[in-house]
Amino acid sequence: MATILCIEDERDLRDDLVEELEEAGNTVLQAENGKQGLEMILEHQPDLVCCDINMPVMNGRELLHELRTKHPEFVEMPFMFLTAYADREHVLEGIRMGVDDYLTKPVDFDLLVAKVDQRLRQVNKIVDKKNQELVALYQRLAGHQQKKQSDASAGAASAPAVDQFPVSLNSIPIVIFGTIDQELRQFIAVLKESFPNITVFTDPAAYFEKLKNLSVHFIFIYGYDGDRYRELQEQLAKDSKKSIAICVSRLENGWLPKGCEFCSTGSTLTLPVTEDDLKRNMVTWIKSKLAKEFGRSEAA
Repeated sequence: MATILCIEDERDLRDDLVEELEEAGNTVLQAENGKQGLEMILEHQPDLVCCDINMPVMNGRELLHELRTKHPEFVEMPFMFLTAYADREHVLEGIRMGVDDYLTKPVDFDLLVAKVDQRLRQVNKIVDKKNQELVALYQRLAGHQQKKQSDASAGAASAPAVDQFPVSLNSIPIVIFGTIDQELRQFIAVLKESFPNITVFTDPAAYFEKLKNLSVHFIFIYGYDGDRYRELQEQLAKDSKKSIAICVSRLENGWLPKGCEFCSTGSTLTLPVTEDDLKRNMVTWIKSKLAKEFGRSEAA
């Protein structure tokens, strides 16, 4: 089921659009102008936007420009224009701005549903490809780490085949260090969308006791500062070779925990974060660890 935002100032038409899209099995949000639409996009992160062009307060072109220039996290979200003007110049202008499709008024509702389904299938293909890349990189890192451990304990051994690690996103282990607050709860909710295998530790000692039972995993460190953070990083570097440690900060006032200077380049994450941005960062972090420990060719 997809979430679609319908932005249209004509109430009767908006009601008809919502009804048709809901009957097709979608969850539909509504806004009557671009300003309300932008607020709902930022809050709800819909899968697709269907937007009128001529509206009060903020029109469709202004909304699209705002999204494409100031909110790159929504660059892959399909954006469709509803318009009574679909001449060549209007279409070219929209394409240059980054619109994905046009639907002319009066609306052909069968065509609307067909175009929405088509755009959502395209997005799903992109998401699946990115997920496959993340899983493949994780498999490669897990394989190299197992070989490295085998070499250290029993002499040289052949590299394990990638298919010895038949993981999905659901099975990639996630560890969180920190005290639970609202900010961290929201981050965990984002993680659980794709990574339900999450363990939260408020005491690092408990983590190190269970470390031997963990495969390659991500560690998100939240709310540690100063000497406490530095000591944890040093212990991770010494005893947790199978981890990718990430320092989590909050966006408010540009706040970063004191001690983040001990993070290696690229090993930080600023909240709030979208699921898509999180996965993109995870790919980068795995590639960085592969390049650092096993050579740049392994991160290609």
